[in-house]
Amino acid sequence: MKQLNIPDLTQEDVKPKIKSILIRYSSELAKVLKSGKKKSVAGRDDIYITKLFWFKQADLFLRSVCTPRLSSSTKVSKQTLLLLG
Repeated sequence: MKQLNIPDLTQEDVKPKIKSILIRYSSELAKVLKSGKKKSVAGRDDIYITKLFWFKQADLFLRSVCTPRLSSSTKVSKQTLLLLG
């Protein structure tokens, strides 16, 4: 927190911000992974594309520590993983 150089910044200020980011990231990741499973009427994948400008950056380090809530039967397509890469 000292490196941020923000006067009066406390841990109590930072904790809710981190929690909010993790919740939003998990929600978006779940949508992306779930969309890889759906098929459109035309038979092609309808992949959800997030509008969060920071999603790809966050995905680089949050994927290993954050697991979205998906049903146990959900499988992630290779195409979805490639789009996230």
